[in-house]
Amino acid sequence: MCDSRGEYASKLAYHFPRVLQDATRAPNPVDLYRQTLSGAQTGSITIVSIGFFDNLAALLDSEPDSYSSLTGRELITTKVKELVIMGGDYPRYRLLVSCNGKWD
Repeated sequence: MCDSRGEYASKLAYHFPRVLQDATRAPNPVDLYRQTLSGAQTGSITIVSIGFFDNLAALLDSEPDSYSSLTGRELITTKVKELVIMGGDYPRYRLLVSCNGKWD
């Protein structure tokens, strides 16, 4: 039996080794992004997005916090060397990178 998230996601969640037993214990995605990026070296991160872009959009719009004095856009510009996107409607979420590698 699969749930509303789809058969692939359901099987992945059931069979993949994990510490979390349910989604209510998962960290806030933007907090996790900000914590991870703030601790990374400049230009050392590759983000691979294979699903919806809501969390990346929220990261872009995030303000400085206890993890970093940088905005989300500044964190991405400083820490991320590559963004890999699989399909989707990414222009709607302002995640375009121009040919010169600058975040637009």
